[in-house]
Amino acid sequence: MKDLVSVEGALNKWILPVLGDLPLAKVINITVKPLVDMMKKANLAAETVNEHVKYVKQVVASPKDGATGEPIHHRKWESAVLDLPVVKSEGTAPSVAQGENHQPTCSRKRGR
Repeated sequence: MKDLVSVEGALNKWILPVLGDLPLAKVINITVKPLVDMMKKANLAAETVNEHVKYVKQVVASPKDGATGEPIHHRKWESAVLDLPVVKSEGTAPSVAQGENHQPTCSRKRGR
């Protein structure tokens, strides 16, 4: 987990200026995409963009129904709609496959 300063920095610099005025109920794939586009245009690393979007997903998932403990805001996040960049690891060839819920799953092919 990133330290609090890093998370707070991501919120203040990137996330809140784009999404801060939206109620959580309105934070969905198409409202998060402009954030992704802005970060990519600013040449943030793919890993950073994905990490910042992860923070958004965690905030949206955080409110729970007091009686059931279930999330109040159910989301099916779609990486293709968000146009998230693929994280490439040095020395590996990433292979991206769509999981059952259409979330990319990455596996690394090792060439030895």
